[in-house]
Amino acid sequence: MPRSRTLYNVNPPLVPPHHSHNKPVTINHHSVFEMERRSGFCCVFLPLFVLCLLSAVVTIEAGGWAPIKDVEDPHVREVAQYAVSEHGRLKHLQLKLDKVVEGETQKDTGITYRLVLTVEEKGTDTKDYTVVVVEENAKLHLKSFKKVVIKSKSSHRAM
Repeated sequence: MPRSRTLYNVNPPLVPPHHSHNKPVTINHHSVFEMERRSGFCCVFLPLFVLCLLSAVVTIEAGGWAPIKDVEDPHVREVAQYAVSEHGRLKHLQLKLDKVVEGETQKDTGITYRLVLTVEEKGTDTKDYTVVVVEENAKLHLKSFKKVVIKSKSSHRAM
């Protein structure tokens, strides 16, 4: 009978009475490596898998844009008026909010408003602008104020 290789000699402190205290316990080295491989897999890939699942859930809850149903809502008008006033102050222009055309919000650490506004500059016609305003801790911050450019069909080349 071939003798198996003893890798570990384990003598537990409390051994049942029918076992000998001096008899070594033999553990197959293949099972030890298999156990280490499986535990390594669980320690590395399981947390990554859970992290991916959680980030997907957070992105779905916090990341999407939702349309503003009532663009005439007083708070939406207040955000729009802030954007027009702040841009006018920064660019030394006399601007007046005509109307909020459409808008959407995104919730994250605060609320981000993306609005399309019709704005009148003193002495000129009205123009449409897309603005982005972030509201955090009851404070508004203008992030962008850009003129809406409508591309005409005649400017595209035929293929």
